[in-house]
Amino acid sequence: MAQIRVTQGKQPQGVANGDRIYITYGHDDAIWCIASADGGKRFDAPVCVIRAPKIPLGMRRGPRIAAIDDGIVITSAIDGDVRAFRSKDQGRTFSEGLKITDSPNAAREGFGAVASDRHQKLFCVWPDMRNGKMEIWGASSTDGGKTFSANIRIYKSPAGAICPCCHPSVTFGPDGKIYVMFRNDIDDHRDMYLARTDDGGKTFSPAQKLGNGTWKFNACPMDGGSIAVTDRVLTVWRRESDIFVSDPNEPETRLGAGMQPVISPDTAQIAWITRRGGDLLVRENGSNRKIASAAGDPAFAGSMLLWESAGAIWCSRLDSPASRDKDTRLDIKQP
Repeated sequence: MAQIRVTQGKQPQGVANGDRIYITYGHDDAIWCIASADGGKRFDAPVCVIRAPKIPLGMRRGPRIAAIDDGIVITSAIDGDVRAFRSKDQGRTFSEGLKITDSPNAAREGFGAVASDRHQKLFCVWPDMRNGKMEIWGASSTDGGKTFSANIRIYKSPAGAICPCCHPSVTFGPDGKIYVMFRNDIDDHRDMYLARTDDGGKTFSPAQKLGNGTWKFNACPMDGGSIAVTDRVLTVWRRESDIFVSDPNEPETRLGAGMQPVISPDTAQIAWITRRGGDLLVRENGSNRKIASAAGDPAFAGSMLLWESAGAIWCSRLDSPASRDKDTRLDIKQP
């Protein structure tokens, strides 16, 4: 399996749009983006999206990215606000940050997620503290991120607050429905919940608990999950020390021990790490295959798997046996 060291950085996130691959990450008080026009064989030099002190990074904090039909949008929590940065020229330049949150310091924990319908619709979610207790809030865009709607509360826990430091996930289904997943906290039961909107984010269904089991834990595991919609809804998440995959309408299936699970919205491939700084595994044909050691913070960009190791961003193509075995070397120097 060819492993490609791309550049220095932390908390990689990626998206694929045809043959174009985009990766965003944090490094040296800045958010960066690198782009590939050939499916990840070669990448352009890193482009600085924004420089700002104390950008939240680590424990699944950091920038997020979504593709639209004429560009990409990167979102990140900066100084307690969620901001959006647009590029209409394949990641060469970015707009000034548009503030999405409409309450000061609401996103001060630094978590968030963004997804698109691959055209002009976007939806951004984040854990929100504007009411003194952590809730899930969101906002939509119908013009490719030029503007966002007023913020909407998606969920308030009946026990007071959701789990405060687990990142949420969001995705669009092929029918335009939007799904938001987050970790709840009801009397110290730290289970994953799923909410859905059928009207573009104006209203949301009551949140549904995922899985038949439960996790009673008097602390925040700082580990969210991931979601993809193909011909059905698939969620992957951690409970205690194990990784589970589930359709919301079916019992969960254990995949193995680990943490930080992710699922590709394009291919429904699933990856996770066995522990912090442990092995990176991919689920294939009913078994788990090791991709790398000393890995953390995995993410997908189409069929390309990204991860962080020793202060650098690495990637590996999973789309074909030929690409797995090809000895490609790429090391972009960070400016």
